[in-house]
Amino acid sequence: EALLLEEGTPMVFRPVSLIVVGFLLVLGSACATDYLFLASKSVEEKQYQNAVEFLKEGASKGDERCDYYLAVLMLSGKLDGERDPGAASELLHRAATAGHPDAQLKLGQLYDVGDGVDRDLAKAVEWYIKAAKAGLPAGQAQLGVLYEAGRGVEQDTASAIKLYRKAAKRGDPMGQAALGAAYYHGVGVPKSIVDGYKWTKLASRQGNPMARSNLPVIVSEMTPTELKAARFKVSKFTVDTKTRKRDRTDPQFRELANLARRSSFSGRSLGRTPGR
Repeated sequence: EALLLEEGTPMVFRPVSLIVVGFLLVLGSACATDYLFLASKSVEEKQYQNAVEFLKEGASKGDERCDYYLAVLMLSGKLDGERDPGAASELLHRAATAGHPDAQLKLGQLYDVGDGVDRDLAKAVEWYIKAAKAGLPAGQAQLGVLYEAGRGVEQDTASAIKLYRKAAKRGDPMGQAALGAAYYHGVGVPKSIVDGYKWTKLASRQGNPMARSNLPVIVSEMTPTELKAARFKVSKFTVDTKTRKRDRTDPQFRELANLARRSSFSGRSLGRTPGR
């Protein structure tokens, strides 16, 4: 009925898929993907220590996805309320070096703020660039932040806007919020309160805090005609779904992916805040 990893921490098998994976574990035939699946189910049931053990087994098979998600757990504070950014940074470095874009982004974020590693903007930029080149929208947006502010790189508004736009079109809320602020202020793009509303509204829908703060300010300055046009643009927006083979889009790892998103780096204020 249950797989006992540690005394007092049973993993109860419910769906048939879990039973099948359980047999694979017993037979010694489980692959890293099976351990990822079980780790995701453990997170769903809030059995975080079980998830750690499953991910360690998967990582021992050389799967960088397990290293990444294990690092996410260590950064989440879900393990007895403690974080271990130092150990997480080592796991992220291994996964990032193996080419995992999400790990590249998160490692860049650790270097950006000095969490578990010495703060090093040059290394942050290095890993953001790798994540952005791999097509990760959040990596593109984060790199855009550095270009706009001139942190770790030469200040380059044009490059920042290009990166924001790429990320925004792919549905990244950070990129959308930054692009909306740029349109509102007319920085790097023609000033447009309609487009400012469009991108800010899209980011606000996804819970981006800067967008939620900016949106009422933008709306207060719009005419009824502008607001109608902006809402129409929002209604017509569709995410650019260029394929990127990432496990986080696989529904069987949904709980791990959700945990990664919830523990994502909020970053500093992106660009400028309307009305300030």
